[in-house]
Amino acid sequence: MLVDYYEGRPIDPECLEKLHKPAQRLLEKKDMDDEDKLELLYGIETQFTFTGQDRIPVNDIEARFMKGKKGNFMVAYNIQSAVDYDTKLICAINVTQNPTDHYELPNIAERAIRNINTTPKYISADTIYLNQISLSYLADKKNRWINTKQKAN
Repeated sequence: MLVDYYEGRPIDPECLEKLHKPAQRLLEKKDMDDEDKLELLYGIETQFTFTGQDRIPVNDIEARFMKGKKGNFMVAYNIQSAVDYDTKLICAINVTQNPTDHYELPNIAERAIRNINTTPKYISADTIYLNQISLSYLADKKNRWINTKQKAN
């Protein structure tokens, strides 16, 4: 409805009054012009299509409503990090919209390997990463590393 409104199509004023609070706040926002509001609405529309979610936070359209540790839902991102065991330095950080860590091991491992420019001898991860995608990635990475090492010798 707001897209129609900002594109200049006639909207019943009573319908505008019945909008949910986030939409009302956007409508009343004085520090954004109509073009910026319309651009934000197009972005929200794209996120609905892209994610299939039925709610998108207006204040950060790329964040997601995720369940917190106490069972409450909050606007959030999911962050993983890779740390070098010896130096305790962070080798990589990955920020995702996925609400769980289950399939994030290949992404964070690739970032760490690229950043430190070497394949680690060992990878330690929580059991949440124990799935076929992560195991296949690790097996493939190990085989490529062994084959590369043998060719160098």
